[in-house]
Amino acid sequence: MNFIYNLILLYGSNSELFLNIAIKAFVIILTGLILTSIFRRFSASVKNSILNMTFCCLTIIPLLSIILPQKDLGILPLSNKSAQGKGIQSIDKVISESSDVGINQINTSHDRTFPEREEIRNNTGDSQDHLISGSEIPEFTLKSVSFFTWTVIIWLSVGFLFFTRLVLQNLYLGFLCSKSNPVRDPGWKNDISTYSRMLDIRYSVRIVSGKEIKVPAAYGIFRPSIMIPERLVRISGEKRRTILLHELAHIKRYDHLFNLIVQIVCVLYWYNPLTWYAAKKQRKEREKACDDLVINTGVESSEYASQLIEIARLIPRSNSLTKYAVTMAEKSQLKGRISHILQNKIPRNKISQKTTVICIFVFLTFSLLFAGTRITEDRPAVEYDRELEELLAALKTDHSGVKKTAAWSLGEREDPGAVPALIEALNDNDPEVIVMAAWALGEIKDKRAIKPLIKTLASENAFVREMIVKAIGEHENPGTIDILILILKNDIPNVQQAALWALGEIKDYSAFKVITNVLDSENSSLKEIAIESAVKCNPVLAVPKLIDLVSDENRKIRSKAIYYLGELKAEQCIENLITTLTDVSPQIRTCAAQALGKIGDPAAVEPLINTLSDKDPGVRAMAVWALDEINVS
Repeated sequence: MNFIYNLILLYGSNSELFLNIAIKAFVIILTGLILTSIFRRFSASVKNSILNMTFCCLTIIPLLSIILPQKDLGILPLSNKSAQGKGIQSIDKVISESSDVGINQINTSHDRTFPEREEIRNNTGDSQDHLISGSEIPEFTLKSVSFFTWTVIIWLSVGFLFFTRLVLQNLYLGFLCSKSNPVRDPGWKNDISTYSRMLDIRYSVRIVSGKEIKVPAAYGIFRPSIMIPERLVRISGEKRRTILLHELAHIKRYDHLFNLIVQIVCVLYWYNPLTWYAAKKQRKEREKACDDLVINTGVESSEYASQLIEIARLIPRSNSLTKYAVTMAEKSQLKGRISHILQNKIPRNKISQKTTVICIFVFLTFSLLFAGTRITEDRPAVEYDRELEELLAALKTDHSGVKKTAAWSLGEREDPGAVPALIEALNDNDPEVIVMAAWALGEIKDKRAIKPLIKTLASENAFVREMIVKAIGEHENPGTIDILILILKNDIPNVQQAALWALGEIKDYSAFKVITNVLDSENSSLKEIAIESAVKCNPVLAVPKLIDLVSDENRKIRSKAIYYLGELKAEQCIENLITTLTDVSPQIRTCAAQALGKIGDPAAVEPLINTLSDKDPGVRAMAVWALDEINVS
């Protein structure tokens, strides 16, 4: 279950990764199908090999996309949010908005010491358990699950069903093969020995038969076997030759291995109709390639076609083995195969070993390059590449003001090409340069920056740590939750507030649990930040906590909780808000009236009418506005 949860966490919290893998898979399948169409005049062996390599690429693309460094490829349409861009801000504004600590305080030393680097590196998550112990955690509800997490859950659920079927069918095939009786007929033994040498198969192949076997099939990768229906054991020598040559051709070509890979790909990409189409086409080309191999041994095509038809008449029309073992005579494909066999002027040559090695190398190289590409929005090209070079050069000068300006400009451009230089700037001697580099890395949001940012958290300068924490939060990476918890426990208030903000940006259920513990604490300054973070992180689960805070002793906490209940249109808090209309604080009464107006529940009409006689004119004015919003006719 932990493995499944980690998969949901990995893809559900990283929609870009999930989308990238899906797009890459689509492109790879489409490329394979296009190549088979381009090479349609080549032999079936060539086309089948192209599809085999395509499916091999599809099996390794998800893993490679996770472990390889990614280079952005902007081909997706630019979203409205990205197209709007961000307003240009001055450096002083960026820094002044980042902290209550002013520029003149950056170089001020603090008495407390931040946890050592080794404590950061060796943090294993025990701090999280300590922090959340004894707290009342909201129940996990279906509404708290994001759209992409639902997508991953559906993908995993359906994929699990397909995977279960695949495993059970292969276990059944293995059981069927192991319990079947070896064929002891000397004719079969002599023929399989002769035909194995003819096809240059240098390992022994068993022949087994049984009543449960309905169709001739080859099974096994390391210890291959040919399974024969019991009623076909006594067939004539010509039919026996047809069966053995065809199944030995499957074994020679390792078709059972590739068939297993195809089935795994269908499990991974079941949602893509091209996957199933390509799998069907791969089976057709596989059978035709085996037919060609049989004909190349000297068997007359007309005689071979006739024998196939006669054998097909002896087997059931529907059989569960046809997808999971490499069978001989699948009736749905028989017409196309017979037509292919009887054509005289088509290439039937197999791929040479040299060509096979070249194809494997080309497809492996393509997989590595394509897996290392991250498909992103097609952002407008930077006006001048020269400008980027100048900014990167400016970042390496000895003048702090120039470096700060360069870092700010690079952050505004959001160019991933600036990431290595900005990471290097995190080691600058000037705290202001480090702060600006951290801000820029937060704007670019490149995962390469996460580890260097965490390393810089060991700085003794509180303002540097605060900006680093905010930059980490901008990346919205669930893997940084533990380090943010460590900061929340040990650092000074300003940095703790930044950590709370960052946890809210991550929008992960684990982060939400930590935020709710702060809401249960007595720290009012942190609770104010935690309210906003909880709403951003999980607005559905935040509502019960906000309702509890309506009765908090701190007026600012009550006011903020009421405000967000109104923003969330939380109908379950109507009674609490109505009660708050009689609060001693005019500010709280005003906030309650405003929230009731935003929620728009008619149950609030009468209490709001009573509020029209409130002593405070601001409360009365808000009550009028709220009644107009509810607008009960």
